[in-house]
Amino acid sequence: MNFLGCTVASGGEAIVLDGDVRLPVPQPRRALCARHAGRRLDFGIRPEHVIAAPAGNPELAAVRAQVQLVEPLGSDTLGLLRIGASEITGRFAPEAGLKAGVEIEAGLAMHKFHLFDPASGEAIRGDGW
Repeated sequence: MNFLGCTVASGGEAIVLDGDVRLPVPQPRRALCARHAGRRLDFGIRPEHVIAAPAGNPELAAVRAQVQLVEPLGSDTLGLLRIGASEITGRFAPEAGLKAGVEIEAGLAMHKFHLFDPASGEAIRGDGW
């Protein structure tokens, strides 16, 4: 799992990653996020929930990402991406054609993210999670 520093925006409608990258929170998760507004947390997302070219998919938060490293594994390709001030690993299809040094539009499956308390490492859970 990828872990990135974040804060929750007022009202819980967005997660703000380090580097001022705003990710919209889906409606079913906003109430829990709102209880943690302004708090420093860790945002967690699995590599399989980071995809290339998310155009038109409302479940994905589109972000600009700089490809840092590409590791072909046969049936999958791992890509290390820089998003804002953070690095994140995504698991992509080989057809995605990732190339180091290139900027891409990546999509984060915001209905699949997790939040963690950075002091204890404990997951923050609630309805719809």
